[in-house]
Amino acid sequence: MDAAAETKICPFCAETIKMAAKKCPFCNSRLGRFPIFRQELMAGLAALILYGSFIFVCASVWPDDSDGSRYPFERHRNELKVVNVNVTVENQESNKYYYAVSGFVTNRGRLPWRVQEFELTVTNAQGAPDVVHASVANPFVVQPGDEHAFAFHRSTTLTNRVLAARARVENARDGNAPAKPISELP
Repeated sequence: MDAAAETKICPFCAETIKMAAKKCPFCNSRLGRFPIFRQELMAGLAALILYGSFIFVCASVWPDDSDGSRYPFERHRNELKVVNVNVTVENQESNKYYYAVSGFVTNRGRLPWRVQEFELTVTNAQGAPDVVHASVANPFVVQPGDEHAFAFHRSTTLTNRVLAARARVENARDGNAPAKPISELP
């Protein structure tokens, strides 16, 4: 037999090795089908996993602040308490009834929040609940350890006396971020 027919060239180190070799004795590379492609694929996969991990860590540590807000409100919602909620039903036109709502927002956290929207739950004399989502015409900032008064009017289908009222801040932004125009509010 011809010696050249019983040998091949290692694709990694270019040394001559036996045809039946599974591993190169010179560079210790594993040989087989598509050996270069397999090693490049593994290196590419490792790089992709590393890059994905880097992106995940960056997104976790530095949240999106494209709107100027540095902190997501969802994590801090329980720091804003709405107290002394007073709701009355007013007839302002022949068949139009409105809630006149007032109260205080107390900030028990360490960050200032710009209050933009309330969720109001009202129960009437028949026990029927009414849930109102009300945007604030002029968003206001509640500083840490402080409270701020609010008042707003919203239309309602209820016409009788209010038995119970409960409110919570539904949406707020970082109080240090620039205020958004009313047209951009959610």
